[in-house]
Amino acid sequence: MPRAHRDALSPPGSLLLAALAAATAIFVLHASLYGGWICDDAGISFTYARNLARGDGLVLNPGGPRVEGYSDPAWVFLLALLIKAGLFDPVITPKALALLLTAGTFYLLARIGGEIFGWPASIVHALPALLLACSVPFVSWSISGLENPLFLFLLALALRLHLAETDDPSRTPWSALPLFVLAITRPEGAMYACALLAHRLAMGAFRPRLLKRTPLWLLFFAAPFAAYHAWHHAYFAEWLPNTYFAKLRDGTDLWGRFDKEVRHLDSTGWKYVRGALSDYLPGWVGAPCLLAALLRFRRRAAGILLVALVAALDLFYAVYVGGDWMDQYRFLGPAFLVTCLLAAGGVLAVRLERDPSLHDPSRGGTRSEGRPAFTPEARGED
Repeated sequence: MPRAHRDALSPPGSLLLAALAAATAIFVLHASLYGGWICDDAGISFTYARNLARGDGLVLNPGGPRVEGYSDPAWVFLLALLIKAGLFDPVITPKALALLLTAGTFYLLARIGGEIFGWPASIVHALPALLLACSVPFVSWSISGLENPLFLFLLALALRLHLAETDDPSRTPWSALPLFVLAITRPEGAMYACALLAHRLAMGAFRPRLLKRTPLWLLFFAAPFAAYHAWHHAYFAEWLPNTYFAKLRDGTDLWGRFDKEVRHLDSTGWKYVRGALSDYLPGWVGAPCLLAALLRFRRRAAGILLVALVAALDLFYAVYVGGDWMDQYRFLGPAFLVTCLLAAGGVLAVRLERDPSLHDPSRGGTRSEGRPAFTPEARGED
């Protein structure tokens, strides 16, 4: 196994783990400022989950018509399981889930940072968690009762597994499974599955063994995805969720929405994104940190560009759907995650430039330093 792969999978340093624990504690303290607040829209998911758990089916009211009035099926199913088990409280349960999922997300972000920037045990990789724990949009929507913490956890898990699989093509492509759940957590989740598949195919040009595993990846994703939508059509008599039609209630079709929101810089969607950039400094930090990371960690450029693509897709989606009527940029969670991740890469790049004497495994060099990830030289093949 390549040294770069062993480093990426090795346990993080105790100092890094302590910093991640501190970030989680800050998240809890920040979340406590909102008290028992739960977003009104979460009540829709709670109601569907309750009726499902009680045997009344996925309906808003027992005995009512089957209309999919929610847009977060995986979250509804998870809540229904907890209700069935007698473990649901409308305030405590979603906030406890948010804490567990956020702690997992913080850990995964540190592992992703170690994978794409090197130095996997460095405390710098706790920076994304610390920044997010202080972020009002991230914390407020995580404890809102909606699906945000599940969505971001699944995205981070899929990225972590995907990076490990591209680094070692012999690994089973388990990343397809969290991507499937992501795709039924919110509609735009499928967009990230397509992005990771495209990245996988591009990396296959350097690692033929990766392409050999791609049919298995497609099976792991497509089989449950097709089964879910076949059930969805049989149950609701629609291929698309009812919320899709609600979003297009203004009469525009898919291309019409692109023309309305994306092509015109004064559209509601662009104002939504510009508002996020003006309200929160990390939005402006992302581009220079991306540049610094690419210049310093050139031989890991494919992984860095992948996470940047995730942010770009999230921004595009937010513009395309015209933003969100609720405050604090709920749709920009992935972009916030990636921006904070790139900030850590930028800090690490500056640190290495200021002290060239530090051993930098991302530069390659001697055989003992191993081969950098995401390059033709680092195929991990004999």
